[in-house]
This record gives sequence, structure tokens and C-alpha cells, in this order.
Amino acid sequence: MTTCLYKECFPATGVTLCEAAYFTHPPAPPPTAASTTAAAGAAAAAAASAPPSSRGSGSSGGGGSSGASVVQQPNLIVVRINRLEVYNLRSSAVGGTATGTGAASAGVTSTVGAATVGGSGAGTSGGGLSGGARLELVSSYHLHGVVESMAVLSGGQPGRRDALLLAFREGKLSVLEWDPRVYTLRTSSMHYFEADPAAQREGRAAVPLGPRVVTDPAGRCAAMSLCFSQLALLPALEADPLELTPNGGGAVTVGNSYLLNLNKMMGIREVRDCVFLHGYTEPVLLLLHEPDPTWVGRLRERKDTCCLTAVSISLRLKRHTILWKMASLPYDCYKLLAVPYRPAVLVLSPNLLMICSQTSQYAAALNSNALPGEVPPPLVFDPAREPPATTAARLATEYALNVHPDCAPAAGRNATLIADLEVVAAGAGAAWLSPTTAILGLQSGVLLAVHLQFEGPVDQRITAVRTGGGPVASAMVGITMAAAMRASAAAAGVTVGASSAIQSYMSYRGPKGVIFLGSWSGDSVLMQLRPRKPVVGEEGGADNPSKDLKRGRDVGGGG
Repeated sequence: MTTCLYKECFPATGVTLCEAAYFTHPPAPPPTAASTTAAAGAAAAAAASAPPSSRGSGSSGGGGSSGASVVQQPNLIVVRINRLEVYNLRSSAVGGTATGTGAASAGVTSTVGAATVGGSGAGTSGGGLSGGARLELVSSYHLHGVVESMAVLSGGQPGRRDALLLAFREGKLSVLEWDPRVYTLRTSSMHYFEADPAAQREGRAAVPLGPRVVTDPAGRCAAMSLCFSQLALLPALEADPLELTPNGGGAVTVGNSYLLNLNKMMGIREVRDCVFLHGYTEPVLLLLHEPDPTWVGRLRERKDTCCLTAVSISLRLKRHTILWKMASLPYDCYKLLAVPYRPAVLVLSPNLLMICSQTSQYAAALNSNALPGEVPPPLVFDPAREPPATTAARLATEYALNVHPDCAPAAGRNATLIADLEVVAAGAGAAWLSPTTAILGLQSGVLLAVHLQFEGPVDQRITAVRTGGGPVASAMVGITMAAAMRASAAAAGVTVGASSAIQSYMSYRGPKGVIFLGSWSGDSVLMQLRPRKPVVGEEGGADNPSKDLKRGRDVGGGG
């Protein structure tokens, strides 16, 4: 007798997680002086041999990049609860040529969507998705479990493919790689961190937050936070030089993992989020945790309860040292976003945006609730004039939106209020558009562009503008930043300086400003933000941040 315990009638359609990775193919090696000279000679010879009628139109079809090295775009990895999908990004030029991943693809062609956004920033030499872009489905897989978190472990070298890390409930982790011989997924290792669930939970009956897996930007290790105080570390194995070829070698793999109890070792508990920082010679993991939890009913007694702790990880010695700490952050901080190429982090809270590093902290208020208000007058009843209930109701109505100074966060006292914004960033998705610009997808559907400046006046370090609207974001990823960061790391090595890395991003030849916005409740969208120069005589000119980005949608697709 057979009993059916679970049957999936319809596959999930909403996007819960997404990442960009060189999964099915390795990135192209950085161009050398000899290859650049040869490409220029070949382009000149082709132009000389072409008929005169086609010389003028050749630059418009391929964007003038036919003689240059082909820019291989990363794959888009999408998770729909228990379904994993791998896509190729194809950008069709006007002349009919196509540039994309450069790898063979099979399956169904799926156009997820496209949008065009204008903004201020770098020049347009990086190229755009002229003629449109599409996502081509490579393969789709059904997983036996709900994926709670996903991360990409970078190969670090041009001839090495990335690996995919999937975290499941109760401390399970799978490391996946692509097998080009049979054209399918392959599990390179599986890790299980449930030796003693009762001890890991520390007396909890259940853990509301699922495991969170993150990877080092240089591909040296990965970490998974679980059960609020447990940290699993997975060191990456070094590649065999004989396997690295320009046409593609093996994928990155991880070695023996081990588990740390942060509460017993460092006194860190109630971990909410974690991320690896850029710009360090050793992997540095930044933890967002709350040592003494509070809630909105006790803000008068305890309000700034979140802390940041940076831990340096020595993989060879298995030594873990606290580099720096930062306390007195608002109690409602929920997400960390590592700033590319810099040892800093962008901290998100519903009312504040903060840039935190070892030596500085800057904050900007998204709405007036982050700023302290005025102290209400004492409640005095005069029964001869009006009933006490009427007096209390009138005072409560008058100060309903007032934030008491004792309840306002300490970071909001020195924060700069962004004019004409008044938005709430609770549960927002985030992705990096450039090394200094991040896109936030709010729960209201508003897309917010956050610009960071690390020099200049303090009140202009963080600025934000609306870029239009879109579906409610459940996951976001910057495809351009994933490709540019991998290219700069391969060209300059592990220790990449901020100035040289940003210059490497500016010289990136692929299409810039491409991000994917995955939605659980609406259509998922593939969009591109294009830079534009400020118009002379425009209201505010170049100094008006509200005119920096202008968004217009072209095509919407099914999610």
C-alpha cells in the first residue's frame, strides 16, 4: 500500500533568491598588451577590407567592439522556493549580432523583462543593451527542500568557475558546481551542522530566522550563520595550476568545515545578518547582532541595542580575532550591504541608512521618524472644562506622529534628513549598481537609488533619490557589479585598492547598470540603468540629486 505524503501540483512561480555567477563557464581572461594589439590590428584590417558602403554602419551594429575581446556575462541563478533555474544573459545588438555568456546553451528562451533608467555617473563607453536583452533558460532543477539562503563562492582566477552554496533549514548546506561534460549540476560536497540541535538552539523551541550563508569576495572561504549564535566556516581549496586554462578549468571547491559557538567564544549572540568586508588581506566577517534584545514597548528604557563586530578569520591557524566593534546602533537594523572595494558596510534600517567602518559612521534619515521630536507637555486634567478622556484623546491625537526624544535612535541625532523623500525601508531588497550606488527595492514598489560619497561634506555622504517604481522586490542582484568585480579581482589580485578597483570598473567593457529584480508577488524584471549628463539650465543643475536618475520602463515580463 502506497501513501502519498506530499505532492506538488504546480511549481512555484515567485522568485525568492537570485545571484549572478560564472557558473556554467569561466570569465574571460583579462586582456594583455599583445592581445590588445592583435585585436586592434585585426579590426583595422577588417575595416580596410570592408566595402566603403558598410564602413559607416559597422559601428552602429556591434557598438564598435567587434575587434575587442568578447565580454562574457555571468549566469543568473534564480531560486523559486524549491526550484533552481540557471539563465544566460543575451544582449542583442542592433545589427543582429549577439553578445552574452559565450557558452553553449540549451533549453527554453525566456524573456523576463527589460527597463531603461537614466542617471548621472560614468560615461556611456561601457555600452548598453542596445536592441534589448533576454534571459535564456539553461536548465531547471527540482530541489528536495526549501532554500533559505544562497551565495556564490568566487573562483578568484579567470579560468576557474564559481560554485553555488545552498543553505537549508536546520543547518544543512550543499555546494553545487556545473559539470560541462554532462551539462548538469553536480554536488561537490554536503555539510550537516545538526550534531546537537538542543545545544545549538540554546533552549529555543524553534528558530524564526533561517540560516544565512555568505562568501568572501576573493573566494577564500564561506560562512554560514545559524541558530543566532552558531557560525560554520568552510575554507576554499586552492586551485591546481595545471587545471586552469583560458577555455575553462574546474570549479572552486571547499574543504573540511568546522563549527564555532560565537556566544561561548566571543559573547556574540542574536546574530541577525553577516557579510564579508572588502579590502582586507585576510577574510573579515562583519556580524550584526543584538546582545540585549528589546521591542517597541521598551524603547524608553532600551533602544540602541544592535552592534557590529568585525572578526578576522585565519584559515590556516583557525584563529579568529575581533578587529573592531561598533555599538549603539538602532534596534531595528536588519541588513548589511558590504561596500565594493572598501572596508565599509551600508547598514539598513526602516528609517535610517548608515555607512559604518572601523573609523567612522555616517547616517541619513529616510523619514522624519528617525529624528527626535519634541517633549509633549504634561497631561493635566480639568474636569470642570472637559472630561479627562477628551483631554487625553486630544493630546494623543496632537502628538500621534511625534517621536519622543527618549525613543529616537542616537544615530538619528546627527543624521541628515533627505529632503522630499519620506519613505520606509523595512524589508527592502538591495543590489549594487556601481561601486558607489546601490538600488533599494522598497515594499511599496518604489525603487530608491542611494549614492555614497566618502569625501566631502558630512551632510552629503549619503544621498537618495527615487528612480520610479516596479514590482515588490523579494530578491535583487547587480549583474554588472558581479562581472566587474570578478574582472578586477582577476586583473589586480586579491588585495585591490579602492582607487584602482574603481578605475577597473570604469574600464569594464560590458553593459553597465544591469540588475535583476525578482519578485514574489509580481513580474520579475531585468533592467538597465544608463548614465546621462545633466542638462544645462535644468532645475537644480548638477547639484540637484533629485534629477540624477530618471527611469522609464520598456518591457515587462512574466516572473
